[in-house]
Amino acid sequence: MKKYWVMKTFQEWWANFQSDGLIGIDESGVDGGYLELSNDEIRRLLEDQNNNFNDYQNRVFQQFCQWMQVDDFVLIGTGQTTTFNLSGIARVSGQYEFRNNPEPRHYRPVEILKVFESPRSMQRFIRTPRLERIDEADFHESIISLI
Repeated sequence: MKKYWVMKTFQEWWANFQSDGLIGIDESGVDGGYLELSNDEIRRLLEDQNNNFNDYQNRVFQQFCQWMQVDDFVLIGTGQTTTFNLSGIARVSGQYEFRNNPEPRHYRPVEILKVFESPRSMQRFIRTPRLERIDEADFHESIISLI
C-alpha cells in the first residue's frame, strides 16, 4: 500500500538528491547498513553519549529504511528549523541502500517528479524535523494548495 512522506533536508543535499536521483539521511554513529544492525547494536548506539543517535533518530531510520517502500511519494522541503519550503516531489523507485562515502550514506533511489524553482513555504509542515509519514488526504491537500 502506497505511503506518503514529508522530508526536510539541507539545501546542498537537495541539490545532490536532484543530480543523483536519490534521497537520504545520515547520522554519526550509524556507520553501516541500518538493516544489518542487531537490536543490541541499536541499543548500544542509543546509550552512547558520544553521538546524537537518540530514540527520535532511531525512529527516523526505521521509517526510512524499513517502512518506506517503492512507489511511496515524498514531499521534500528545505529550510531552517521553523520553516518548510517545499522544494520538490519524488517517488521512491528503489530499496534502502548504504554506501560508505559522501553523505548521505543511507539512501533510496527516487524519481524526482517535480522541482520547484522557487520553493513554496508550507506552514503545515514547519514542525517536520527530518522525516514524517503523512496520510493521503494531507498529501493531496498539500498538492492542491500549490495550484
